[in-house]
Amino acid sequence: MIEILSPQVANLIAAGEVVERPASALKELLENAIDAGASAVTAEIKRGGVSLLRVTDNGEGMSPEDAARAFMRHATSKLRTAEELETVSTMGFRGEALAAVAAVSRIELLTRKRGESGGTSLSLEAGVVTANGQAGCPEGTTIVVRDLFYNTPARQKFLKKDSTEAAAAQEAAVRAALACPGLSVRFIKDGAQALHTPGDGDLKNCLYSIFGGEFTRSLCPVLLGSGELKVSGFIGFPSLSRSSRTMQYFFVEGRPVRGRVLTAALEEAYAGALMTGRFPVCCLHISMPPETFDINVHPAKSEIKFQNDRAVFDAVYHACREGLRQSGAEAAPTVRINPYAPSGERLPVLAPSSPLVYGTSFTTPAASRPPLHGGEYSPPVEEYRPQGGEVVLPAGKEVVRPSEDSLAWRLIGEAMAGYLLVETPEALWIIDKHAAHERLLFNRLKAGERPFLSQRLLMPKTIVLSQPELDVLLQEQTFLEEAGFEIDAVGPVSLAVRAAPGDVDESELPALLSQIASLLLSGRRPDLRDKAMEMVACKAAVKLGKSSQREDMERLAKLVMETPDLRHCPHGRPVAMRLTRSDLGRQFGR
Repeated sequence: MIEILSPQVANLIAAGEVVERPASALKELLENAIDAGASAVTAEIKRGGVSLLRVTDNGEGMSPEDAARAFMRHATSKLRTAEELETVSTMGFRGEALAAVAAVSRIELLTRKRGESGGTSLSLEAGVVTANGQAGCPEGTTIVVRDLFYNTPARQKFLKKDSTEAAAAQEAAVRAALACPGLSVRFIKDGAQALHTPGDGDLKNCLYSIFGGEFTRSLCPVLLGSGELKVSGFIGFPSLSRSSRTMQYFFVEGRPVRGRVLTAALEEAYAGALMTGRFPVCCLHISMPPETFDINVHPAKSEIKFQNDRAVFDAVYHACREGLRQSGAEAAPTVRINPYAPSGERLPVLAPSSPLVYGTSFTTPAASRPPLHGGEYSPPVEEYRPQGGEVVLPAGKEVVRPSEDSLAWRLIGEAMAGYLLVETPEALWIIDKHAAHERLLFNRLKAGERPFLSQRLLMPKTIVLSQPELDVLLQEQTFLEEAGFEIDAVGPVSLAVRAAPGDVDESELPALLSQIASLLLSGRRPDLRDKAMEMVACKAAVKLGKSSQREDMERLAKLVMETPDLRHCPHGRPVAMRLTRSDLGRQFGR
């Protein structure tokens, strides 16, 4: 039998679509403040916004009659007819936001309309008005949301820990500030101010207040006007690229949006300037007639559909391309090769007195050591493919276990500034020094030891991150300290790196920490920590491109030749390739 849902149940369903988490509620309340003509807004949260979410603005306020109607479903002051949907220019227009938030919380409202002598006080619980009266208050509106999702336990179960929810709420405040640079946004988290933008209408000043000076100085201005379609804002130099798209901000007529057309146009403009897996940063505002796009395709109004995708793509692409050209940043990046020249305590390999990860030390007699390698590596290297963390031998190749006399080895030298040549009685070994060192460092890090000699930076390196990235790195400080990092927060979305693994180049720190943060944010399975360890090991391992000193080559060769089961690097590439006498004989027709 078909029944008509009660208003209460209908409101709960609507709340599930519009209010997924505290950040969703904050987004809606901030957009209401913008629509109310506010020049300043303060958002405060406690416990990630679950126990308290307060938003105060100096907008036009509401009359007692409007205050009572504001929490009814489909109550809006933004439009009257269906035709107006095609030209709506306000942030909110459906009349669902306040009703949805009220349905799953306890709300207190204080509001006073501009020019009025008195204000209105309103209290609601689960969408039902429990008190309504007059109150003395400043012009504008204050909404206090308490105990979010108290009456929907199923929704509470899907919330993440308070720090994660707080990071998402702060990101909502950042987007509101970037969407409307003329609005001064203040964000307070558990009693401490985390964000405050000037609200002077200058987007660059807004960016500076959020991300800091070093980040802002690495931005290219963008400005392109073509009839009614205009693109303005800032994009980052290629050196500012990230390992994810979390720092891409797009706004259409002041609304924060997502859209494949926008990201594709931006990234196409950087073609040839970024390595695979790197994404540009941006803060772009697109101005266009309201009838040429549809923002009503998603309950949260975060996705957008354009009437003419091609025109939008071309406008964003050419604006970004021209911005890069004028800033001299459109050329392909130069590949920087770091020299492998350790000195002092910054040794590229473990000291001879250090125990190996498998329990074997340099003082162990050769006869008692495990076999050298578990299998044969024959050319070509391209035939090997990692599978489940193992190296798979080419079809038809027999696994050969080297005899004990293979432990008698001699370093011949280095080829092509990257490969060590080692001779045993029956074979020639070609060792990839970067892959070998990376594997050794990874093994020690995974075993909970300290393979990286941390080196303090002469000047702390400030790195700008998205709020979720910063949050997860601060939560994982113990892991980062084990890897040789010393970090602390110095701003709303930035941290200072005071020490780093000795062999990681300072210029690589932003990309490395961003990659680690992205991995940690993608889940909590143990293999994600392994992948983060792989990244640290890769950056800290010796680099190719410059010949090594003989002493360093000897140390690395000794570790490879005398460490059991050292078969492949953490990414699955072979550490060494073995050419037997018969392999060489066949190559020369013997």
